[in-house]
Amino acid sequence: MPPWQIRQNKKLRASLLILEQQLTRISIFGGHQWGMADFMVACVLYTLTRLNFDFTAYPKLGPLLLASINRPEAQSARKLRKP
Repeated sequence: MPPWQIRQNKKLRASLLILEQQLTRISIFGGHQWGMADFMVACVLYTLTRLNFDFTAYPKLGPLLLASINRPEAQSARKLRKP
């Protein structure tokens, strides 16, 4: 792995760890119900799911992300992008 990729990987994992740590205090980013904060996190991290990123080191973040992108509204939105 080239040095630049190692650096970026460390930055990504540090950022994901911050999100994971936040989820140890609350169950979702929106507080008491799924909201805009959860939507924004899911939008940003969606690309990682398309790249088959391994979320096993983030046992709270991974399932929350999958639940977010599998919401009926998210599935409907993805269908709008397809030709």
